Amino acid sequence: MARRSRPTQTAAQPTPAPAAPKVERATRRRRLSTRSYEGADGGRLLGDWNPSASSANSEVYFDLARLRNRSRDLLRNNPLAVNGIQSLVTSIVGTGIHPQPATGDAALDARIAERWNQWASGELDVSHDRTWASLQALWVRAWLESGSVLVRKRTRRLSDGYAAPLQLQTLEADFVDLMKTEALGDSAHITMGVEFDAIGRRVAYWLYRQHPGETLPMLSVPTYDSQRVSADDVAYLTMIERPGQVHGIPWLTPAMDMLYHLRQLDRYKLAKAQTEAAFAAFVVPGDESYSSDGDQEGAAASVEDADGRTIDRIEPGLISILRGGKDVRFAQPTASADFPQLVQLYQRLVAAGMRITYERLTRDYSGVNYSSYRAGDLEMRRMVTMLQRDIVIPLLCRPVWRWFCEALSIVDPSIPANVKVRWHCPRHEELDAEKELKARILAVQNGFAAPSMVTAEQGLDFDDVLSAYKADMERAQSLGLPLQWLGDTAPAPETPQENPA
Repeated sequence: MARRSRPTQTAAQPTPAPAAPKVERATRRRRLSTRSYEGADGGRLLGDWNPSASSANSEVYFDLARLRNRSRDLLRNNPLAVNGIQSLVTSIVGTGIHPQPATGDAALDARIAERWNQWASGELDVSHDRTWASLQALWVRAWLESGSVLVRKRTRRLSDGYAAPLQLQTLEADFVDLMKTEALGDSAHITMGVEFDAIGRRVAYWLYRQHPGETLPMLSVPTYDSQRVSADDVAYLTMIERPGQVHGIPWLTPAMDMLYHLRQLDRYKLAKAQTEAAFAAFVVPGDESYSSDGDQEGAAASVEDADGRTIDRIEPGLISILRGGKDVRFAQPTASADFPQLVQLYQRLVAAGMRITYERLTRDYSGVNYSSYRAGDLEMRRMVTMLQRDIVIPLLCRPVWRWFCEALSIVDPSIPANVKVRWHCPRHEELDAEKELKARILAVQNGFAAPSMVTAEQGLDFDDVLSAYKADMERAQSLGLPLQWLGDTAPAPETPQENPA
């Protein structure tokens, strides 16, 4: 049987039709919905999480006023917020961050230090009632409370008799005119009350003449016209967390909602505990006393006391007789067993939001031992040291020191206007003084630290320590006292030789 040959195809093969546009769109949507990062998933669980893409200043502009007001309200009324902020202020400032002149000339350093001590002991504040350390505490508290604080330079006449013709005025962050935003040409601009030059340097602040929230009747009506103040005359303490951000936000911001709800939960629990403690009984009608037509034998719409006043809450010892009452029922409120665990969870979240330890926030040390507490405390010490060295000293202490030296050079031209300085922060208390002291001694003996460095960690000046040490030795020797307490290097007192005869 002859094989039938396959017919030769002479016509061109038809090209497949392109996919429908809606099919392609569906395919692209499926591919886009498969995210490489789970945090960007737009599915059912995270579909309602749509944060804005605003810049740092846009976010701050719309929310800053409300954040400041809520932060201040919490620090007026919430014990946890008050204790947490006070713990931070105490750790950062303590007894003060103090300067030490470092010109290399001991006599000149002593003269400058004497002038500083006189000025800082009560002359530096325009209200004449604060010292350098107490002003620092006020500044740091205002910064944590409002997100920023301003210190304005105020020059004085030589005839005023100050150690340096200078005083400092503290202004809340509300003095900055946040509505002042405009372009000035040549790339200079004003953003939320801060003026920048063409390369982005802060050159001025636009400040109100008085607090915009002042409502005292004896003062004049506040004017909302701001005036330009050079940035050279203003120290602006704030913490910037995003590039390009102009103003900082209150420290309590991440924990505000939890602080508020925790306080409300405490109030509800207290009200419930008061109700539970209030013994009460109700004389209710029996089944046969109820009436469908609401006559006198039916249940009363309200309960009144002997004086005819409506009883709307449970009081201790209350026995309420309802209309037509025949049966006695006692109030039996139920207690919530998981309330302490819930409160502790919220408190730990608040502590994390305030960036302090749970123990410092609540003063509850029942659940820690020495090792766990020391680990948490060391972490907080590192944060406090960062805030001191990277924020408070550069943004606050250095400008004030520069103003002081410039003012002092006017009074005494022999003093330069740019005196070098070393800053000494308050010492951290030792958790185990003996162990930490031995560690410092070993570090010095093995060359890992200098004695001056160890002394600076204690908030002291090494030259002052040496001078006091020398004075104590000379004083003790002049009185003939033993010097063993000064260490093994101190010479032992001479012992009189006995007569061998």
